[in-house]
Amino acid sequence: MDEVYEKPKSNINIEKTKQALDIFQRTFPELFELGKLNIFHFFYCPISVALVDADEYIREEYESLELLILKLYDAGLTTVDAISTVTGLDKNLIAKTIELLKKAYRHIANDQITELGRLSINEGIKHVIYEVKREIQFEAITGTVLDREIEQRKDKLLKGLDPRYSRPLPINTVEMDVEVTKDINKRLDEYKNLEKSVFDKNIKSVRKVTTNMLRYTSGYAVSFDFLPDPFIILRGRSFSKTEKRSVLMWKPTAISQDNAQVLQERNVDILSYNVRGNHYFDYLKKTIYEFSIDDEEDNIIQKLVEEDDISIQAKTHKTEDMEEFTEDIEMEEDIADFQDISDIEEEQSE
Repeated sequence: MDEVYEKPKSNINIEKTKQALDIFQRTFPELFELGKLNIFHFFYCPISVALVDADEYIREEYESLELLILKLYDAGLTTVDAISTVTGLDKNLIAKTIELLKKAYRHIANDQITELGRLSINEGIKHVIYEVKREIQFEAITGTVLDREIEQRKDKLLKGLDPRYSRPLPINTVEMDVEVTKDINKRLDEYKNLEKSVFDKNIKSVRKVTTNMLRYTSGYAVSFDFLPDPFIILRGRSFSKTEKRSVLMWKPTAISQDNAQVLQERNVDILSYNVRGNHYFDYLKKTIYEFSIDDEEDNIIQKLVEEDDISIQAKTHKTEDMEEFTEDIEMEEDIADFQDISDIEEEQSE
């Protein structure tokens, strides 16, 4: 896989980087208390907008006619004529109902009552698995599905970037889609909990994930001296129980298992972190040190950290709404030019 690492133009918006650093420090203060920030580098993070083919499990009331025909089928009356003889029902109605039981409800298969059908008969309630489609976003460097609070607004995502601007290219989308599908199924209960809210609680399994749109958003590659692996942070919003309102945040898409172990050893609650296998960070770990970091940006960030001058007046953020905060996604023309996504895909294949 080819990577592109060109030195970005020098007119980085330092004020916005300072604000992002300040918000990140206030959201995850424990990281700054435990060690030194080595890298805080702005880059355009690739985001896959993907379509998920999933099975949704539903329990609902059974129509009396449907339940009756299912029970008769279970009793050995497996033909339209046999059921019609016993019940006197219209044969066309019976045939349509049996078709519904087979294809829509999956209660009959290979002339046998399925597990769902048996459960429905026993409880008198229709248990059905429907095929549904859902849209998700995942960060396309580590393949991490984005939690609801850091999902990016689609209308604010960039279609493409000036190829002269530094960025890591996303991992092959086909390979990534397969990996994400495996990961979701393995951790489906976690993705359905209230904190992440990626999927509805009724989703039973995911059959396939297909990227249908590749876009870019503002992000930061982050590294601390006491953590073995770097990670990526994206902006979002979360509800503050103390302030009783939605507040801005910069949050890691995920951290490695090794990072999580270090934090736990230092008595840090990792519940708010998305923890994933170490191998998902291999590509980021390799590429983060190959960025051509802008000297001015790097020097200012290190000075801020060393002098403990991270905090900015709280009022700077209180009056901002999400539209104002996401304004720099569009970026000035002298920093990033728009380019059709096909150009980027062409660049990947070279």
